[in-house]
Amino acid sequence: MTDFPKIGITAIVIIAVVILLVAFAPAPVVPTDEVAAVFPSTWMQEKIWDDGNAEYAVYEVKWQRYDHLNPGRVCMLIVKEPWQAKKDVKSEDPEQGDFDVLKLNMIRDVHTGVYTYEQMVSVFVRRDDGTLRKYATASLEACGQTTTMMTKGTLSTRSYWGNQGNQDLAWPKDAIPEDALPLYLRGLVEGPLPKKIPLFPSLLAGRLPRLDITEFDITRTSGVKVKTAAGSFTTTEFVLSYGTETMTFQFEESATRTLIRYASSLGTEYTLAKVDRIPYWQMHEPRHAAWWPKRLR
Repeated sequence: MTDFPKIGITAIVIIAVVILLVAFAPAPVVPTDEVAAVFPSTWMQEKIWDDGNAEYAVYEVKWQRYDHLNPGRVCMLIVKEPWQAKKDVKSEDPEQGDFDVLKLNMIRDVHTGVYTYEQMVSVFVRRDDGTLRKYATASLEACGQTTTMMTKGTLSTRSYWGNQGNQDLAWPKDAIPEDALPLYLRGLVEGPLPKKIPLFPSLLAGRLPRLDITEFDITRTSGVKVKTAAGSFTTTEFVLSYGTETMTFQFEESATRTLIRYASSLGTEYTLAKVDRIPYWQMHEPRHAAWWPKRLR
């Protein structure tokens, strides 16, 4: 029989428990201090996110694809949800949630010739510190479908393209998803501005891009006036640039910091058509379709 060192059975049990807790603890994907240092989360703690509604915004879209600017629409919603850390999923019982997240869902559908692109991105960010918890995308069109999911430090991609196929990759710990910028940039409307942002490319695509980080320069201009079909707004404008590539985001100067307009140097553009705070999950009857602007139904 093996002799244990003279530290006592109780101590051995405690050590074993600690090892198990460390092994199975749900660690943040990006260290809290790194995220908070770049994208402050104070705006996420505004009381408006506790009102039981979602920010529900729809946009008129010009999407650059196949050398054309194709008209379409985007629905972008942000809502508070309780989170179950162990499984990295929404808690069905709010009382059982470990903490709250803000969920960003963005749905884009655009006709290209005889078929339609249906695409979606979901981003889940811990409300109290801005930690990226989970990130998923799906792209469907007539040729096939591609899906991705990042959780607990691993990015899994599933693509019908032969040279991509199925992959499981380590998520770069200091990367910010380009697809999460409509959420994260709101934290930079006020306060210090970093000189560069380490961006992971958008995964909202059928054929995935090269999965590497690119350091984008960033500038900020306050008090920019923007007029859309939804009204006139005073915005804070961010321009992210790398070489000749640019992305411009304009956020309303308000508590929610709603995205009013997005434009890229490739020609893609989202322009706000309507925004409201609504319980969209209760609005699934045929009559509720009237909420949408007619030109986007």
